[in-house]
Amino acid sequence: MKYIFSFILLILMSSVSSAQYYSTGQDPANTKWKQINTTDFRIVFPAEYEAKARYLAALFQDLKNKGGKDLNHIPKKFSVILHTQSATSNGMVAWAPKRMELYGTPPQNDETQAWLDHLATHEYRHIIQIDKLERGFTRVLNAFLGQQATALVLGLYLPAWFMEGDAVCSETALSESGRGRSAEFEQELRAQLLEKGAYTYDKAALGSYKDFVPNRYTLGYYLVGKSRVHYGDDLWNTALKKIGEAPMKVNCLSTSLKRGLLNKREAFFQEMKKKQAAYLQAGFKIESLDWTEVKELNTYRDGKLMLYADVMSELQWEWQVQDSIIEKTQADALIEKKVIFTNYRYPHLDDQADLLLMKNGLADALTIVKLDAKGNEEDVFMPGFDYGTGFDYKNNKLLWSEYQAHLRWQHADKAVIVSYDMQTGNQKKYKLENNCFAPVFSADGKKILTVEVDSNGESTLLIIDEASAKPISRIAAKEQEFFMTPQWAKKDQSIVLIIQAKGAKSLVKIDITNEKRELLYQAGTTNISQLQVSDQYVFFTSSHTGIDNIFAYKWENRQVSQLTSSRFGARDPFYLPSENKLYYSDYSSDGYQPVKLDLNSCMWKVQEGDAAKFALAEQLSDQLGEKLQPDTTKLDHWQVEPYSRLAHTFNFHSWAPLFVSPDEGSIDVGISASSQNLLNTLFTTLGYKKEEGFDNGQFYLNLSYQRFFPIFNSKLEYGKASFAYFGKRENTNTEEDDTLPLDTEWRQLEWENSVTLPFNLSSGKHATFLRPKFSYTIYQFANYQTRITSPEFNPQLYNLNIADRTIEELEYQLFFSHSIKASQRDLQSPWAQFLQFDYRTSPSKDSNAGNVWSGIGQFNFPGLAKHHGISLYAGYQQRSKFNKGFGNAIKSPRGVSDLFGLDCSTISLDYRLPIAYPDWNMGALAYIKRVKMAAFIDYGMEKGEFVSDENLFQYDNRITSAGLEFTADMHVLRLPVPLNLGFRLGYENETNAVFGNFLLSYSFDF
Repeated sequence: MKYIFSFILLILMSSVSSAQYYSTGQDPANTKWKQINTTDFRIVFPAEYEAKARYLAALFQDLKNKGGKDLNHIPKKFSVILHTQSATSNGMVAWAPKRMELYGTPPQNDETQAWLDHLATHEYRHIIQIDKLERGFTRVLNAFLGQQATALVLGLYLPAWFMEGDAVCSETALSESGRGRSAEFEQELRAQLLEKGAYTYDKAALGSYKDFVPNRYTLGYYLVGKSRVHYGDDLWNTALKKIGEAPMKVNCLSTSLKRGLLNKREAFFQEMKKKQAAYLQAGFKIESLDWTEVKELNTYRDGKLMLYADVMSELQWEWQVQDSIIEKTQADALIEKKVIFTNYRYPHLDDQADLLLMKNGLADALTIVKLDAKGNEEDVFMPGFDYGTGFDYKNNKLLWSEYQAHLRWQHADKAVIVSYDMQTGNQKKYKLENNCFAPVFSADGKKILTVEVDSNGESTLLIIDEASAKPISRIAAKEQEFFMTPQWAKKDQSIVLIIQAKGAKSLVKIDITNEKRELLYQAGTTNISQLQVSDQYVFFTSSHTGIDNIFAYKWENRQVSQLTSSRFGARDPFYLPSENKLYYSDYSSDGYQPVKLDLNSCMWKVQEGDAAKFALAEQLSDQLGEKLQPDTTKLDHWQVEPYSRLAHTFNFHSWAPLFVSPDEGSIDVGISASSQNLLNTLFTTLGYKKEEGFDNGQFYLNLSYQRFFPIFNSKLEYGKASFAYFGKRENTNTEEDDTLPLDTEWRQLEWENSVTLPFNLSSGKHATFLRPKFSYTIYQFANYQTRITSPEFNPQLYNLNIADRTIEELEYQLFFSHSIKASQRDLQSPWAQFLQFDYRTSPSKDSNAGNVWSGIGQFNFPGLAKHHGISLYAGYQQRSKFNKGFGNAIKSPRGVSDLFGLDCSTISLDYRLPIAYPDWNMGALAYIKRVKMAAFIDYGMEKGEFVSDENLFQYDNRITSAGLEFTADMHVLRLPVPLNLGFRLGYENETNAVFGNFLLSYSFDF
């Protein structure tokens, strides 16, 4: 029975997921595409990116035998699309349709490895993970459901922490870099375990609104990495095989992991006993644990929970050992610790000696704030999405780089330089051709230095005039170099920056006049970042000790010294020469806190010896025995050819023994197939559905073409309809109307075509969209055949013919939305406006469809306390008389039926607030993260008229309802999809009744 249930569950979930095929958007319509098409992969890229596409081909060729070595798997052919005109630094793999998408712009805060190497290695591992599932019964499901079957099995059984953590293991093992060798990557979980202990598995895997939880990349790296080291490659190799072969067993992953752990778990705990004994004998002041007792406490029926408990116990103990020997720097805290996780970063002092910081956390969206000497905090400005390099300050002006959306193309966004004048409140954007990152003012504030990155991912140092925003000069990077986070030096005559090249980082000074270079410090594979330059020193962050700390390069003797010894991580150095004070951000489990230290009180420990090793990363590399080494000597042999949009118009990837309409979110009996091409420019759904009222069903075709600025949609439905009813017909003998039992069949075609202009006006903290839309729909009713269904009537006495008819419908719509950034805890955007105007009419004179126009507005405001929200909805609708064709556009008061008058209006007021953040586990059944409440009051009005017994009646109804809604944000069955589940209880005056509703919504944004 459980297998039948599982199969039905998969089928139903496929119908839901079909409406969620993921599109990242489109590149500019004039992009010229080329491809490298081999037996193993296809790379599609803009023509100007050919050189790097060839290198990427060499990377994938090298990864073919190395990327899946531990899983003993080489994936089937896959496709890659390269987005090179975006400022985004990211990548993704999706499986319905199957493809990899890579964004070629390197980030300014990257590790030592080249961006394409890092990106390709990580994303290729996802290809291997998912492709390995396509075996056994999953392959059978592929025949029924297409590629979505694999995606469903993946979503049901493989937690996100495995997917990302395993890929981080791969990127780490195959290189001398990767996040597994990043101190910043480690610090969040380290701080949590040492200061707060291990959270429950559900909280660690599914998140929390109460506490900060390290992300799935960090959690997954340690769970997968530790399990690979202790239990060998076969643990996850077997687990993936079991899931693919028998996905009907709902506990296949947990069972497989548990069996794999039990085989070697005793040996693991014996090894932990030996390690502890050795440390205690060596005199380490650590807590002595009874590892046999730990083993028993960590034993669960669910293999995932047992693995999590074991790894957290091991990590907590290992980090306690390391923590016991760290000599911590005693710096002065500048603010009191917050109860809620909050980061205060990138300290600067303004001209009044007030502290400027970039603040964000669970309760706060990213904002630049000011703290005075008394500790009073004041919001200064809320920037848009930034790129992790902070901000600069000079002469009462703030300067940073932020995301700027393109008006239409999602893959043509830019990184733009923005300044804000704290005195005048004026904001300025500097219009430049390419993406610009990490901007800094010159000493007098009249020039700006930034890293310019073009669409080929090549970097240049760019100096611009602050007043005119005109370029003054450029210094280009050499081949295979990438410039990072530059700073002015030597009275603005030189530039100090970090150069990433050939898997290493170095600190370099460049003379602006003659571009002469001087190597200051070779960091190698040790990650360095975040420069600040003074007349005597170059300060930077380095992971040389295994924990991020502030270091200094001294101009006078070229010596590099460690200044701080942080427990978890010190970053963001800012030196104030007039006070000889070093300000920086120090990490704890409650977030980054600003601290300061007299420079003379710093450690000044001369850096000596090799950098600290990351033990798990080294173990993974040794176990794999491979490193990434693409063959770059034969890049010319990769054949490059044009990529034809026409030849790849359709890409049918999924189907189902049900009819699913992605645009409407509806499900019906039937069959359907879906296509989405590689460039995300054409989306197609076609099939057959057993539509009510159509004896032989209805054929359906839906197309959405999104290559050009307008989006063109076309939907066609065709079928033979029938309707049984009682109708009046004239009797030719009596010349009187008789009421007859009739059944009419006809051919019905509905063809809707629309054009939408999707303007993205978003900028800074504002998300703003404007979408005018025009639709034309034609309905054709033909080949009417009517019969009398009772033998009591002679059909020859009645005229049963019905003429063919055609109805046309026009719709004009304007949609506008605006909202500002919200914090993670906010229930809604604190300031938002949503407006929609709609006019529908029929030019067909004989249709009697009439017309209807409507206006809707929703406005969000802050509530009386933080994270509370007020929402006001207002809608008005007017129909013409004898309106037969159009439904309601506005919502009705809650608890009552739809409004049907000629004039209708609704006003709603909601007040929403969080009640608690319980992080409550109900075993595997559910995990409740947040409980919320909302109070509402709705008022509706409808005016109209109707005819009864040839009498005209007019009505004017006023309806009021009010009540409460209680909902909870939760996860069910440990699935990653967040649910909003609850109930509504209210009273309405139309029937003077109490009503209740079950509330359920879900989101795929996780």
